[in-house]
Amino acid sequence: MPRKKLMAANWKMYKNPDQTRAFFRDFLPLVAGHTRDEIVVCPPYIDLYVAIESCKGSNVAIGAQNLYWEKEGAYTGEICPAMLLDIGCTHVIVGHSERRQYFGETDDIVNFKLKAALEAGLTPIVCVGEVLEEREANLTEDVLRRQCLRAFHAISGKKATRSSAATTRSQFSSHSKPPPTA
Repeated sequence: MPRKKLMAANWKMYKNPDQTRAFFRDFLPLVAGHTRDEIVVCPPYIDLYVAIESCKGSNVAIGAQNLYWEKEGAYTGEICPAMLLDIGCTHVIVGHSERRQYFGETDDIVNFKLKAALEAGLTPIVCVGEVLEEREANLTEDVLRRQCLRAFHAISGKKATRSSAATTRSQFSSHSKPPPTA
C-alpha cells in the first residue's frame, strides 16, 4: 500500500487553549471522513494538551513544533521527546526554516533532533529549504541536497521511512518578522 501524503498545519505562535478547543470543534467534522491523507496539526506548546484531548478518536494527529535531543537535563525552555510522547504527541517538526534562521539551528542540530525523535518513536516532519538569496543564485538543489544529507546522516533507510519531509522557505511573510536584535 502506498504511503499516505501528509498534510501538516504549523500554528506557529497563534491560538490559546480556548481558541484551540473551538477550532477543533469546528474542524474535526470537516475532515471526519478524510482518509486519503494523514492530517497533523502542530499547535504551540500551551495548546498541545487541549489539542490532543480534542482530537481523541479522530483522524487528526497532533505534533509539536520542536524538541530538544537530550532525554533530560538543565535545558531551560526545551522539551524532550519523552515529554511529548507522555502527553500524546505523535509527530514533531524538526529543522523548520524559522528555527534555522532565527535560532541558528544547523544541519547537524537537525540531525540530533531527528535521531532523538526517531529513537523515541515520534514521527518527525523534517523541513528543508533554501533562503531567497540561495534560490535567486540557483543554489536550491545544492542546499536541499546538503540539508537532507546532513539531517539523515547515520540514520538507516528503515528508520528514515518513518519521517516525512517538508520544504520550507526562509522568507518573511506578512505575519512573520525577525526577532529584535540586542
